[in-house]
Amino acid sequence: MKGNFVEIGTVVGVDLSHRALVRVQLGDRVTNWLPYRSIANKFIKVWMPPRMDEQVVVLLPFAEANGGIAYGSIFNKGCKEPEGANDHNFIVEFEDGTRIVYDTKTHDLSISTSGAINLTASDVNIDGNLNVSRTITDELGSLSTHVHTGVASGNAQSGVRP
Repeated sequence: MKGNFVEIGTVVGVDLSHRALVRVQLGDRVTNWLPYRSIANKFIKVWMPPRMDEQVVVLLPFAEANGGIAYGSIFNKGCKEPEGANDHNFIVEFEDGTRIVYDTKTHDLSISTSGAINLTASDVNIDGNLNVSRTITDELGSLSTHVHTGVASGNAQSGVRP
C-alpha cells in the first residue's frame, strides 16, 4: 500500500443539499465528495456545517483518497482557539461574536450576544437571584415603571394585576 492513512487538507467544495459532503484539497489532488464527520447518535445531534477553506483532518482507509472521511477542523494559524480556552472552559464562539461559555470550576454559564435570546418552554423556573440591569416587559408593558393606584404606602399590598 502506498500513501498516507491520515492527511491534513483544505475544504474546497461543500454540498449541504442532501447531506454534509465536502471535497478536500490534499496536496496536489482534490478528493471526490467525502462525508463530513458529525457529532451525533440517535439521542443527540449537533449541526456544525463545514465551510470553504476550513482545514480538516481526512481519514483514508486503505490510503485511498476517494474513500475517506473528512474528520473535522483543527486549530491553526487561521483558526485560533477562542479567548479564554483552558482546561475547565467549554466554549462555543460564533462568527458574529456570540459566545457561550461554561466554566466547570465555577459552574458559571455565560451567554453573550448582540441579538435576542428567544426561549420557548412550558415553564421557566429560576431557583436563585434574578438580577436585571435593564427593563423587564410583559404583555401589559414594563414591569419597572408600572404603578398601582388606590393602595396605601408602607406595608400595604396591592391587588391582583389587571
